[in-house]
Amino acid sequence: MILDYLDQQHVGNPLIPREGSARWRRLTLAALADGIMDASVTIRYELALRAPDKHWDQWLDAQRDKIRRALAVLEADAIAELTSHFDIAAISVACALGYLDLRHPDLDWRTANPQLAAWYFEVSQRASMLATMQKF
Repeated sequence: MILDYLDQQHVGNPLIPREGSARWRRLTLAALADGIMDASVTIRYELALRAPDKHWDQWLDAQRDKIRRALAVLEADAIAELTSHFDIAAISVACALGYLDLRHPDLDWRTANPQLAAWYFEVSQRASMLATMQKF
């Protein structure tokens, strides 16, 4: 909501289309990326904050499966759209993929999603992405 408000305050190309089916499609893709983030962060909390003997393996596997299914949807149905605009959808997906690299490299998401991996490789070279990337 905050981004939508700020996006309405400037002139130029919007990050979120103002109306119609394009708006809802871009927001849907952004919500899919949010779902990846939700599952990723909850996995991180479970692994980092709870004692290993308290980890719920079936639940962790279910969260990983949510991530894999969302990535499969992006791979199958969204590459052309992500490539066409650097907007709310592309930014959200790129941030989610970056987080997977940072916190869950064991998921090896690139192997099952080569088109998404190629897209992310390209988009991660943008100045805005490089400037905000986690540095170790």
